[in-house]
Amino acid sequence: MRIHLEDRLWMKKFNYRPHLETEEISWTTVTTHGVILVPISALRATILTTEGRERRKITDTPHFRWIDSLVRGCEDLAARRGYHQYVETFFPDLDADAAVSGVVSLVTSIKASAYEDGALSVITGKPKRRLGVGPYFLKIYDGVHRSACALALGHQYIQCRIR
Repeated sequence: MRIHLEDRLWMKKFNYRPHLETEEISWTTVTTHGVILVPISALRATILTTEGRERRKITDTPHFRWIDSLVRGCEDLAARRGYHQYVETFFPDLDADAAVSGVVSLVTSIKASAYEDGALSVITGKPKRRLGVGPYFLKIYDGVHRSACALALGHQYIQCRIR
């Protein structure tokens, strides 16, 4: 199999390790082919808005402000309401109260596990750069909440399983 130069560049930069894995996530089955360690600042989450889909840094998602307050132990109720409203508006088939409760459980579990920097993982696409230059970014397919929690805990890196 031939590997393109751009792929060789990111594989070297992020120390790509081949690792084939199939996992059930909430809406589908995903097969990933390798693992890299990247700065959380390189991740981009797809967020639904009234204007459509937007790719945002983790700190600019409806998730982060609330999750950050949970991690710090002083819950921001306005941020919680904002996240609840986001779920109600853009995911009407989901129970927003259950979604909020699930995030609280996830944050509690991650805090209790005391993960080291880079130990949490998310599923992403391969790293890309705009017009082949500049910083890399990665689209998150599964793991926006874990990414927000890791960042709130002060982690700088996260494992990405490449789809």
